[in-house]
Amino acid sequence: MKEKNIDEKNLPAKTVIHAISSAKEEGQLPDDYIASIKAGNLRAQHIGSIYAEYQKRLGAYCKLELTELSEERLPQNPSRAQGPRPG
Repeated sequence: MKEKNIDEKNLPAKTVIHAISSAKEEGQLPDDYIASIKAGNLRAQHIGSIYAEYQKRLGAYCKLELTELSEERLPQNPSRAQGPRPG
């Protein structure tokens, strides 16, 4: 936030983290979040730019890609490591 000259007194980090977490839970990427911002909502615009920068930096370190498999592609007899964990 310091890099973007955003005063944490006006926009607390806790607020930004909550907004980004909510956007991610709803499946919104930074571009989607930014597109959903109403004109004149400066606070949300700042959060959107922080979210975009966060995602950009995360991408540089995290190259993990998740893929959902249909049931037909799941192993017939999964090993203990692949099977459900006792709960």
